[in-house]
Amino acid sequence: MAKEEELEEKRQANTNFLAAFDYVMERLDISQKELCRLIGSKSPYISFYRSGKYFVPDKTKYALVDLSVQKNIGQISIDYLDGYTDIMLLPNIPDDELAEIKMRRSNPDYDRLKARRESKWKEIEDMMNVPAGQPTPSSVFNANLAQQAESVEAFRIALESKDEIIKEKNERILELKEAIAEKEARIENLKELVAQLRADLNEAKAVIEAAESGLAKYPFKMGAAEDAKSKKAQL
Repeated sequence: MAKEEELEEKRQANTNFLAAFDYVMERLDISQKELCRLIGSKSPYISFYRSGKYFVPDKTKYALVDLSVQKNIGQISIDYLDGYTDIMLLPNIPDDELAEIKMRRSNPDYDRLKARRESKWKEIEDMMNVPAGQPTPSSVFNANLAQQAESVEAFRIALESKDEIIKEKNERILELKEAIAEKEARIENLKELVAQLRADLNEAKAVIEAAESGLAKYPFKMGAAEDAKSKKAQL
């Protein structure tokens, strides 16, 4: 029984990854084997993940996310693969949910604290004998205050997350610009080298042509002086 529960736990944990895997495979119109090759995995592992034999490794999850970005088919959310949200594509996740996910990742007690806070509010309303659906002014005020505080915190975290993403993108853009500038400089150097080689080649051709032209105008044929010396020696 324990073994079956363990398999079921792994199957449930792998569900979102497998859904995203199938999505990417369909969008790219490739085979399971080819997609596994692109993310550095092996085709038999997919069957293991479906059966609950293994958990999907983090590196495989991130590889699938990176591939979705490279192929421009909609960025897969790592939070979806980890089971923090039921929305697969990152652009579709609302900012307030992203902020809540970030708080949940950074604080393992977040859900318990949230449930405790909600339970306290319910206890207060019950103690005041408020009929169902008729909240007291104080409870409404406090609930709104707590909700606003959570919204402000969520908005702050969302802004920080966006700032981090923008910073990473700007850094990447700068790296690409530097790489392009370096390549352009190398291209200019190669152009100069080719131009110099062409100039040297033209100069060499000119020298050869001048030499050949001078020989053509020479009044005696080649070897005439040697023939004269030979005849003189015979005399």
